[in-house]
Amino acid sequence: MDDKRNIIMAVLLTGIILFGWPVLMEQLFPEMANKTEVTAPAVDPAAATVAGDTAAQTGALVDGGAEIATGAASDKIRPLATVLRENPRVLIETPRVKGSINLKGGRIDDLTLTDHTVDMSKDSDPVRLFSPSGTKDAYFSRVGWAGEGVAVPDDNTVWTPDQSKLTPSTPVTLSWANETGQTYTITLSIDEDYLITSEQSVTNRGENAIALKPYGLINRKRDLANVAPSEASTWTIHSGPVGVYEGAANYDVDYENVAGEEPGFFSSMFGTSAVAGTNSYDKEVSWLGFTDKYWLGALIPEDINQVDAKFRSGGSDIFQAEIAKKTAQIIAPGKELKTTTRLFAGAKENAVLEKYEADFGIQNLDRAIDWGWFYWFEKPLFYLLNWLFKIVGNFGVAIVLMTFVVRGVMFPIAQKQFASMAQMRAVQPKMKALQEKHKDDKQAQQQAIMKLYKEEKVN
Repeated sequence: MDDKRNIIMAVLLTGIILFGWPVLMEQLFPEMANKTEVTAPAVDPAAATVAGDTAAQTGALVDGGAEIATGAASDKIRPLATVLRENPRVLIETPRVKGSINLKGGRIDDLTLTDHTVDMSKDSDPVRLFSPSGTKDAYFSRVGWAGEGVAVPDDNTVWTPDQSKLTPSTPVTLSWANETGQTYTITLSIDEDYLITSEQSVTNRGENAIALKPYGLINRKRDLANVAPSEASTWTIHSGPVGVYEGAANYDVDYENVAGEEPGFFSSMFGTSAVAGTNSYDKEVSWLGFTDKYWLGALIPEDINQVDAKFRSGGSDIFQAEIAKKTAQIIAPGKELKTTTRLFAGAKENAVLEKYEADFGIQNLDRAIDWGWFYWFEKPLFYLLNWLFKIVGNFGVAIVLMTFVVRGVMFPIAQKQFASMAQMRAVQPKMKALQEKHKDDKQAQQQAIMKLYKEEKVN
């Protein structure tokens, strides 16, 4: 009778998993994107003209040179297609990413992920990760230099490209020269996944030595008052500022902390080290940026021991992650300075993250996925589930198969447990007899029961 009941329960549970899982996922995660704006096509740089960027987010050079958006003009939201047409652009085209680079400011501010859609419908738009300044979800990255007494490129600089399109096989070099003999170049290359490499170079053909501090930044607008529940950070899944410092992932900083608020109840309860205001890091900065549940924008320095990093807020729900060289680099006349910074901008796919860890020695990039407290246990189960899913093509079936695999691995232990339970049932009458016989002497009762266990080989 018990066996029949167990079989019926197993069949019912299997049906619930197979047919209930898709419904549950749709309810818990109604949108897989953190952007719902309709994608606009990239603008052909040959047809575009330079126009005044009335909503450019600019600011003073502070703490190492990184600029942060503070202008009130950024509060004016304009259509994405309009903003994309305002300035000349270099197209970006890879098997998994499409977009463009804004030549005014040298910003990577237009990226869509063609493998991922906003929702599960057939006509859904691809996920938009980066958007230009002045749009609803402004989110962009760029590299630059800070210096005193020397003209450096800024947000109003219009760069000259040597190619019209950035692809995995055709890198693009942007160049600009000032009037005192310094030539700046940024060579951008992209792979077939989500990694963009920026090689900054400055050649000093002037008469005097100059001092420059290379930096990189990621700037995004985040309306904290209107964050969808599916995008909000929780105590189980972190969404917001993230990075790896001194070899460990840090999920303790939220947007509210960077904006100047004290850690909330859950952050304090679970041991956050975040403090209100600027959050700075100066030891072994492996990478930092902003994470959503499924997507990541992160800066990866070439030398983890030679950069300072921080998160800052510019007001009006604008946040910035930045890295900068610890000290200014002296460039003598006739000399050149080169710096490499990588940008990850894409989906948090475990296999891709691990590949970059291995290829470039990026520490703990896979921790962009918030695995939680049981990382050591969850990762092997993830590998197993992902492998089963690739075989059967259905997560519900993969979960059922994984359950059978886990039960199979645990069968020897379970078998011993069942055998022990069977032995206990067999000796129950003898135990009751001993308890009745020695009901007035607890010590004698315990000794008799232990002797019985030994004789019957009960564990």
